[in-house]
Amino acid sequence: MSSRILLIDDDAIVHKIAQRQIGKEYELFHAHSAKEGLELIQSKKPHLILLDIEMPETNGYQLCKQIRADKQYDNVSIVFLSGKSAEKDIMLGYELGADDYIVKPFHVDILLKTIKVLEQNQSKNAALRRKTAQTKDKTPSNAEPANELAQVMSFIDHSHRIDCLETLANQFFALTNNWALKCSAMFSHTGTETFFANNNVIKPLEKQILMQTKNSNRTLQFGNRMVVIYPNISVLVKNMPPSSSPKYDFYKTCLPSLIGTINAKVLKLLERQSIDQQTQQLTDAFIEIKDKLVNLVALLNSKNGSMLKSIKSTSKQIDQQLQLLNLPAQAQQQLKTITHSLLDKISSDTTNASSANKDLAMVILNMQEVVSQQQTLAKKIHQQRLTVNEVRRTDNKADVAIEA
Repeated sequence: MSSRILLIDDDAIVHKIAQRQIGKEYELFHAHSAKEGLELIQSKKPHLILLDIEMPETNGYQLCKQIRADKQYDNVSIVFLSGKSAEKDIMLGYELGADDYIVKPFHVDILLKTIKVLEQNQSKNAALRRKTAQTKDKTPSNAEPANELAQVMSFIDHSHRIDCLETLANQFFALTNNWALKCSAMFSHTGTETFFANNNVIKPLEKQILMQTKNSNRTLQFGNRMVVIYPNISVLVKNMPPSSSPKYDFYKTCLPSLIGTINAKVLKLLERQSIDQQTQQLTDAFIEIKDKLVNLVALLNSKNGSMLKSIKSTSKQIDQQLQLLNLPAQAQQQLKTITHSLLDKISSDTTNASSANKDLAMVILNMQEVVSQQQTLAKKIHQQRLTVNEVRRTDNKADVAIEA
């Protein structure tokens, strides 16, 4: 069953394009005003709303706020389609609850990809709600959260044993979940960005905000959102408590320091990955060079052996031919001397090449030793990681036992 999509826009051309491109694949409904849109939302129950901003009477921002105020539409995705491209307009759209923001004019393929992503997010959210409902009754109602500062210290202690970005992100989200904070994170490394979210669902607009603010100041606040920015990690906190809350000052002070610690850990992980890659590349390069040298020596030995045989054969043939020529003895001896001298020179050069081959063979033996050392180093690093993972699993079991 295809998703139901509601397009709310006062531009008739946008409706025609959408019907032609989107209507083929989805059940598409049309509204030309906010009022008409609200009526269709109530009657058609769309899964996704494509919403223009600049409309008469009620604009898209106002309508989005109305929709998000009604809890029954919490699971409906909202995508703004607008010619307003300023960062403040996009931020406002996110603050009001939009899932994505596409600037007009846009290519239909971009919109279709966005719809696909939001469909996947809705499926993940539905699975998460089912899982939460199943585990809700198993959670002790009288359980008190541990002291926040103690949780931070525990996280920092455990982070030393973490060896991949995904585990690091999950441990951070486990901490912020204890604080009832909803977060998304972006790890920046080797020219690429990797995104994570505490519920494994990150909105396209959240990715856009993290990307756009990566070069901003250390912290950025808008509404009840806060972005903490470091070179290797940026975190978007989506539900900071009110400034009047006693938790607000603690989170505002603690989160930047905590994320700074994570940034340092990410840098170490990237350095370790780089060393691993260099070790493997060096090993591969030595193996390739060694193999080429082995082939070269085999070829030279083969050619040298056949060359020496050819020289001896040629020498005999020349002596025979000289006798058949019936030259004077003195002339015959002079030609034989010159010819043998030339053949001796060629033979000497060939023998020297054989000596060079032996030197190459020694180089190959040395390179084989280096290759063995590199492979031993790679195995040692791998074994160290396995040991770290085993220690972490043991610690986690101990923590569970203590909590129980």
